[in-house]
Amino acid sequence: MGAASDLHLGRRPGIAASVNATEATLVVNGSSLSADLDLAPLPMEHGGACRSNTVAPRTPAGGSPPLAVVSPNASDAHRQTGDTLKRNALQQQQQQQDPPPHHPPPPPPPRHPHLQQQQQQQQQPLSSPLAASPATPAALLRPVWSLSDYLISRRLYQGANSSVYLATCRHSHLRVALKVYFLDRVPMNALHMLAREIRIHSELDHPHIIKLYGAFQEEGRLVLVQEYAAHGDLCCLHRRAAGSRMSEEQVLRLVMTPFLDALSYLHARGICHRDIKPENIFLDRDWGLKIGDFGVSIDLGEERAVTRAGTGERI
Repeated sequence: MGAASDLHLGRRPGIAASVNATEATLVVNGSSLSADLDLAPLPMEHGGACRSNTVAPRTPAGGSPPLAVVSPNASDAHRQTGDTLKRNALQQQQQQQDPPPHHPPPPPPPRHPHLQQQQQQQQQPLSSPLAASPATPAALLRPVWSLSDYLISRRLYQGANSSVYLATCRHSHLRVALKVYFLDRVPMNALHMLAREIRIHSELDHPHIIKLYGAFQEEGRLVLVQEYAAHGDLCCLHRRAAGSRMSEEQVLRLVMTPFLDALSYLHARGICHRDIKPENIFLDRDWGLKIGDFGVSIDLGEERAVTRAGTGERI
């Protein structure tokens, strides 16, 4: 995911994002994302070398129970506690020697199919959106978000701590790209980058920038619902079109003009992408160019770019 500045992020109007490094908790819009999770990634079909949209802390080891501190004046209470423990131990031994008869509980009464389905729906993990963009289609707006709202087709990209999946919204039938971060794989000192990515990306609305429709947490996953680029990225297109070349007019009209337009929009807002490369430049179903993946982007109005970030061979 690249390195990023460790400077403190100040609050700004809009989406609040902060990190409690001591408790390893990501806070976005007042909702906290615990990094103390150990859940398996989503099982997906098909892997793919090309992607259409991109982008651990471990569970704390269990410690010993705290030791009780006893003052010198508590000797009587200490003896009483010891006598009580002995009596409890003797009672437990007697119960083990002569256990009471075990009667299995009666079977539960049969449930009505409608009530059973309703109970299953109530048990599904649900989440309020952590962020919503002005560019989010009305059909996608809901008070509660869940992975069960999406029919996942295949995995488009797999990284060290995240994967991107092609999915279809069951309500709007809109095809989207789900960028899923597995929080148990995200280093503790990188949690602030997730909050920053959501805040920056959700505020962007430009025809040549991949749209972030919203973000939510479900169990051990942080899910970013993004616009789907059907024709993949520029690097993948170059490999598929080996031997063929664009004319200068095509490069200017289809690549450079929309790319520089999007870059100017970002810079005018004080946003530094910091990872511009062919793999992060996407093409939608109409072959429109779009910049995506704001995982290491920063807002220069809030922090300085004092560290090197991006893809190593392209820095």
